[in-house]
Amino acid sequence: DELYFEGFDSSKLGENEIIVYYEDFEAYFNVMIIPPEVIGVAIKTTPNKTTYFVGETADYTGLALTATYSNGVTTTVTDGYTVTGFDSETAGTKTLTVEYEGKTATFTVNVKAIELEKIEIVTPANKTEYFVGDASDFSGLTIKATYNNGTSETIATGFDVTGFDSETAGQKTITVAYGGKTVTFNATVKAIELVSIEIATPATKTEYFAGEAADYAGLTIKANYNN
Repeated sequence: DELYFEGFDSSKLGENEIIVYYEDFEAYFNVMIIPPEVIGVAIKTTPNKTTYFVGETADYTGLALTATYSNGVTTTVTDGYTVTGFDSETAGTKTLTVEYEGKTATFTVNVKAIELEKIEIVTPANKTEYFVGDASDFSGLTIKATYNNGTSETIATGFDVTGFDSETAGQKTITVAYGGKTVTFNATVKAIELVSIEIATPATKTEYFAGEAADYAGLTIKANYNN
C-alpha cells in the first residue's frame, strides 16, 4: 500500500490542511503557503533616452527591470516602479535610482549644457553700400543662432559688429560675433567722385561790347558728386 495525500494547493495563500491516507487510516497536518518576495532587482534595459539637455524633462520609456523572487523565479518588470534622482538643472552625469517592491537598482543619464553651435546671417543690414567717410549703419541686421539641442532663434540685438572702415574705398569684410561664434558679410565703400557740374549763378556781367575783356565776377557753379 502507498501513502495518498489530499488538500495541497499552492495557488491559495495561507494555511493548507493536508490529509494523509494509508490503508484504512488518515492523518492531518498543516502547511503554510506564502507569496514569493522580491529579493533583488537589476536593470534589464535602460530607457530609450539617456542623454538630455539642461532643462529637459525626464522620459523613462523603455526602462525595464529584472526582478528576482525568493522562489528563484525571475520576471521582467516594465511598470509599477518609481524613479528618483533625475535633475536637469545642471549639466553632468546623474545617477538615478529605480525602486520596486522595496528593492533598488541604479542607472546613469548624461545632461549636456546647451551650447551655441553656429550663427548665420538671416537678413543683411539695410545699408551695405557706403561712400568714403560715411558712418556705419547696421540697422536691419539679424542673425540665426543654432544650438546643440537642435533649437534656434533669430537675434536682432546683442551681437558685436567689427571690421567696418570707410576711410578708404573698396570691399570691406564685416564680422558679426555672438556667443563666441562669428559670421561675415561684405560692404562696399565707394570713392567720392565728381560726376557733373552746373551753373548755380551766372556771372554778373553777361553783356559785352566788342573788344571788352571778360569779367566772370559773380559766377558760381554747382559740383555734383556720386554720393
